[in-house]
Amino acid sequence: MLKRGMKIGLVAGLCAPFFANLLGMVLFNLPNGTGADVFWTATDILCPGWRLIDSLGTFAAISLLDSIIYALIGMAVAIGIRTIQRAR
Repeated sequence: MLKRGMKIGLVAGLCAPFFANLLGMVLFNLPNGTGADVFWTATDILCPGWRLIDSLGTFAAISLLDSIIYALIGMAVAIGIRTIQRAR
């Protein structure tokens, strides 16, 4: 059974590329400069699947990869919190 942290990570990982893509469509005409650099840097950090799969994959594969990465991070955070709580 999935832990709560993994469930949150899965949902966040599935939503992150969707919202990044939506924001990319809204900011499509953003001129090159600081704003565009900040947006693409944030996209690279929040959606690592876009860099790993890049042009070879589909949006579904990117969302799946991101959800797995986010779920693993959620699991690590949940394990860390549980370890700290048990140590007290």
